[in-house]
Amino acid sequence: MQKTKIKIGISAFIFIVLMLLVVTHHATGIDNWGFSLDHGALLSPNTPWMLEITYMSEPAIWLVMLNLIMLYLFFSAKKQAYALYMGLWLDGAVIIATVIKILVGRHRPLHQLVLDTGYSFPSIHTMTAAICVLMFLALFKTHSSKYRVFQILGLVWVITVAASRVYLRNHYPSDVLGGATLAYLWTNLLWYINQRWLHIIK
Repeated sequence: MQKTKIKIGISAFIFIVLMLLVVTHHATGIDNWGFSLDHGALLSPNTPWMLEITYMSEPAIWLVMLNLIMLYLFFSAKKQAYALYMGLWLDGAVIIATVIKILVGRHRPLHQLVLDTGYSFPSIHTMTAAICVLMFLALFKTHSSKYRVFQILGLVWVITVAASRVYLRNHYPSDVLGGATLAYLWTNLLWYINQRWLHIIK
């Protein structure tokens, strides 16, 4: 549990620093550097597949799928505690991120390639992708070589989703960093609660 507490502390510190930089309008250095690495154009050959990635990572799709699984676990598999824990994991993260978006009130970047509405920090696309990967890795953790492959593929997926959001200028780079960090913080916080008190997942 000590490692989990360290992870919580580090990720909380990073997220708070990012949020303060955004609120005080001092995140431009990170954002300008990120846009210089990953800034798309409407007629670029990369734009269609970046659009596909951002559509595939649509939070509403993953929320519906995972909540259907949770309903199955709750009513059919008779695993109520397990289902509620998973619901808190993803749905709770989305609620927290939405509240933070409203409180921070950061407007999205100009010149979006595909129009997106709402506030910008943190990126819920990135956070949802990271939560889903972290949830899968936590629930099916082994020490096999296949698990290592899944870890790498999961990391690549989260980075690709984050890159697509910046590429399409739907988010600033600091937004996607904030989304990924919030996912890691929330996951470790819930994991600590599970280890310390609930023992739902062994």
